[in-house]
Amino acid sequence: MSPADRARGAASLADTVRRRHPERVQRIRGVIERQVASDLELDERIAPGEHLQGTALQAGPDTTVAVGHSFYPHTSDLGTFPSDAAPHLMRIKVGGFDSPHIRSLAHASTPITSIEAEGWMRAALGDEWADYAYRVDYRNKVDFDAPATMFRFAVVVDRSGTALLAPTDFDWARVDLNDARTVRKVEPVAPNHTLSAHLAEHGSFVDAASYRPPGIDSDGRWELAVTTVNPNPGSMPAFAALGTALCIRGNVDTGFIPEALDLTGTTGTLQYRRRGRDGIFHRTFPIPDAEPIAGELSPNHERSWSYPAMVTPTTPVQWASGLIPHWREMFAYGPL
Repeated sequence: MSPADRARGAASLADTVRRRHPERVQRIRGVIERQVASDLELDERIAPGEHLQGTALQAGPDTTVAVGHSFYPHTSDLGTFPSDAAPHLMRIKVGGFDSPHIRSLAHASTPITSIEAEGWMRAALGDEWADYAYRVDYRNKVDFDAPATMFRFAVVVDRSGTALLAPTDFDWARVDLNDARTVRKVEPVAPNHTLSAHLAEHGSFVDAASYRPPGIDSDGRWELAVTTVNPNPGSMPAFAALGTALCIRGNVDTGFIPEALDLTGTTGTLQYRRRGRDGIFHRTFPIPDAEPIAGELSPNHERSWSYPAMVTPTTPVQWASGLIPHWREMFAYGPL
């Protein structure tokens, strides 16, 4: 099926959903609009059983389709946007169920078609937003028209509620903490000439190079200056794992700006700034050893891991993965 045929089928199905379920469509759309207008500070939720849902139009009367939404916090950490955009990422899930009594969208069990899923998404968002939607799949999906029990969509809007295309450096894998293997732009159907012209000339994303701020590389990650002075060879794997984790924007905090990481012997030193505050800050901490062959951390229980570990880390990546959330708490409430 061509993208244009899929889009026309979804748009027609969306019109039917709007006619059959006007109150539920108005409910989800109203909640989303109010949340965006409040800069996501409004804590309004749709109660279980009040989702946009109804009998599937293609799968048959024994299948119920339900739509849910959520927002990703600190969307600006996922990619590079214009400085005044204040972007928000809407996540839309459309699932198929074998019962009309749906309490949670986490238990989708019945396959629905891609047109069905896209149509219900369009019904919930309206064409103005849905034209900018992306479909996100967490597997190597070759056939986009193949049925599935759950479909995931994402739309970026700015502070005014205007939909945006995602930048080329957008980190889709962090949207739901999964490996987003396939991201496809939904075909627009509304007469949006500006969008259609951009898609035809530049593709599904926006090149953010012209407004990428200093300190951010082309992949949308922090440019971290890394140095070593007489480093302990066994500490290098953990040091490298920490450097990789620190380069991810927002991994510690959205206001945390790492600038340099140094290893001297077995001692690491982090240089960082706090967004909105003057001055440069430093943090010194021990870097654990790793066995030269197995790559596992040495079983030295007397050594400080730089954070209170409920489970002793056994690999460099586990150690770095434990230090980052500890620093997150210390950045928000403690000595960082």
